Formats: sequence, structure tokens, C-alpha cells
Amino acid sequence: MCFDSGDEARKSNGGQPLIYNFSAFVVELAGNWLVVTAGHVFDDLKKAISKGGRISHWQIDDSSVTDKPATPYPFHLDIDSVLYLHDDVPGMDYATFPLDALTVMALKGQGIVPVTEDLWDGDDFSAYPNWILVGTPYMPELLHGRSTYEKYIMTISTRSAAYRSRRY
Repeated sequence: MCFDSGDEARKSNGGQPLIYNFSAFVVELAGNWLVVTAGHVFDDLKKAISKGGRISHWQIDDSSVTDKPATPYPFHLDIDSVLYLHDDVPGMDYATFPLDALTVMALKGQGIVPVTEDLWDGDDFSAYPNWILVGTPYMPELLHGRSTYEKYIMTISTRSAAYRSRRY
């Protein structure tokens, strides 16, 4: 998550900074941890910046997916270092950026485990020709003060998706 404290954002949000929440996961590639999320998030942030937005206070908050209370972990992100696609190729909506060593240590301390290369690097791709990457809904939770009081969970039946892909 991050905050936009620019004038435009404050006008649209009752004088308060606007909060951008987005879902993501972490992969480990050659010993480096990378965040993977949706490219449209960074399109939106760049548009906000072009209108005077002041993006700051980057935080990782996994409280929406855990029962234990957790304080969001602040980290540094240079938005210009984010690699992203958002419909540059129709249907592609991905972004990635590296995490620094201190952030990785903090995430490990919280029990976060990255998706490792051995899970996608192998000869078994021919056995699984259909892959799907799905994000969570735009607003996966409602917040009350600093705590979550309502969460939305989404599931997708991969069996029916695989069945449809074989038919067409």
C-alpha cells in the first residue's frame, strides 16, 4: 500500500491522503526477492503523479490474509524502478520490483515464503498447458481505524477453466 498526499487526492478524499491498496506475491529469482503485482496499479500511480500526486509511505501489510494482527512494514520504493506492462500487449497486466535485504529479512520474520524458481522451472509444463494468474478484488477488505473488520475472499474453479480450454 502507499499514500497519495497531493492536493487532488486530498480533495477527492475529504482532506485525507488517498490510500492505494493492491495485492501482490513474492518470487525468488537467483537469490533476489521480487514483488509481482498488477501493472495497472503503477499506471494509476503514474497518472496521479502527473496530476500533482505525492506518493509516499510504501508499506507491506499482510493482515488481510492472516489471523494475527500485524503492523504494516514500511519499505523504500523508487516508482521509476518498477517494471510494468499494462495492455502494452493486450491482456498483459503485470508489474515487478525488487525488495531490499532488510525488507526480505522482515518478511521472512513474518513467515512470508516466496514462490521459488524450482516451482516453475521444469519439464512438466507440457503436462500443465493452462496457467492462470488471478489477483484479488480491488477492495479485498474494509478497514476500521487500523484494523480489518471485513474481508472478501474470491475463489476460481480451475477444473472448469481447464475443461473449457480443452473444448476450444
